[in-house]
Amino acid sequence: MTSSTLNKVIRTHLKPFLIECGFERVTDRLYTKTVGIFDYIIEIKSVGNYFSKVTGWPPQSIVSFGGVNCNVIKSSHKKAYHFQKDNLCSLDQTSIKDRLNTWPEREREDIWWIDDDSNLEEIVNDLKGSIEKYSFDFFNSFKEKTTEDMITETEKQNNRYWKYLHLYYLYNFVNKEKEAEENKSKFIAEGLEMRVKKEDLLKMLGDE
Repeated sequence: MTSSTLNKVIRTHLKPFLIECGFERVTDRLYTKTVGIFDYIIEIKSVGNYFSKVTGWPPQSIVSFGGVNCNVIKSSHKKAYHFQKDNLCSLDQTSIKDRLNTWPEREREDIWWIDDDSNLEEIVNDLKGSIEKYSFDFFNSFKEKTTEDMITETEKQNNRYWKYLHLYYLYNFVNKEKEAEENKSKFIAEGLEMRVKKEDLLKMLGDE
């Protein structure tokens, strides 16, 4: 089975639903929607050959998740998604997952098993229901969140390099210049300690 076969089923059974819900198609497996300061993303990915060799899942099998990014921060300056929630499969895959070697993999519910094209329509329809149940509910939890809420969440990040960069953008957005400059300085210091060139750090800050 080729990826184009699955993409065709996605275009037929999932894409119209997501478009109707206000999402824009980026690719057959990637859809986005902007609401205020947040970008909502639906992503579908094949697990791939390496994962397949390690775990036993067929490489065409798919995972899907809802991602949320704060669009105040430049898209090129994000580490993955700010927030992410997996979509879960509700199909009974017990008999086929018994072929897997390890108990943790047999217990997984976040992967749709695909090794041929015999039930792609059923899989994509289940994925559609999962997106509606998990991703949409997840996105709704951000309806009342503000930039100040994002600042509070970002302060909790452990990775100081990304934290200082993100806080710089967030404080700039709410016109808190003192806090923005403090985090700018911290970001540069952290980057230099990591041996990142200063000119590259300034480019990330938009100064050059």
